[in-house]
Amino acid sequence: MPAEGYRHGMPDMAPALAQETLGGALAVAAGLPGRAGDALATAAREAFTGGMRGAAIAAAVLLLGAAGLAAAGLRRIRVRGEAENAGRADRVSPSGV
Repeated sequence: MPAEGYRHGMPDMAPALAQETLGGALAVAAGLPGRAGDALATAAREAFTGGMRGAAIAAAVLLLGAAGLAAAGLRRIRVRGEAENAGRADRVSPSGV
């Protein structure tokens, strides 16, 4: 089907609007007759879902990487044990200095 065939009767801004947002695509699809509107709405929903899936996977990978870096960094921190702090109170003057 030539490009002009399915665009016949569409407002000039409709293709651009349909490409920008899911809401725009659904609004354009609502104005199309019959199967053309259904096909556009289905394609728009699938594209949106696919994009969100990719973004969610990328965010999960980044989050796991950040958690791994945080865990590795926290392992390197030395915690003072009670043995290291024993007797420290004896060395502090009554004024706390």
